[in-house]
Amino acid sequence: MASPSLSEEELDFESESLQIKKAEDERECSTQINLELPQWSEARMCVNAEVLLKATNVDGVYDEDPKTNPNARLLHALSYQDVTTKDLSVMDMTAITLCQENDIPVVVFNLNKPGNIAKAIFGEKVGTFIGRASERVAAL
Repeated sequence: MASPSLSEEELDFESESLQIKKAEDERECSTQINLELPQWSEARMCVNAEVLLKATNVDGVYDEDPKTNPNARLLHALSYQDVTTKDLSVMDMTAITLCQENDIPVVVFNLNKPGNIAKAIFGEKVGTFIGRASERVAAL
């Protein structure tokens, strides 16, 4: 049995209906994904990481912005508390808090200096170490 042919107007209407349905499905999917994000944040911290390496374009964490203040001092070791109380622009506060809660130290180093990635991976002193206060003393 042959299907009845649709007029151009009916085809346009059917095409628009499909596009609207697709848009509604995408919105629904997006809403479902957004509802799942808090659970995803918790799940991603279930990583057995020994350290978080944060590569940047400066040598580590400074007491002031080294791009605007030539007298800014590089801080070799900080506690998580130092980062949060001094409001240092190291990384997102949620990320540093998650590292603290999961006892994951952070090493901030200059990606542009040759050898820095290897130093960071092998635990050599490079950039700024962020961790518990007791680890801070050992890092100095």
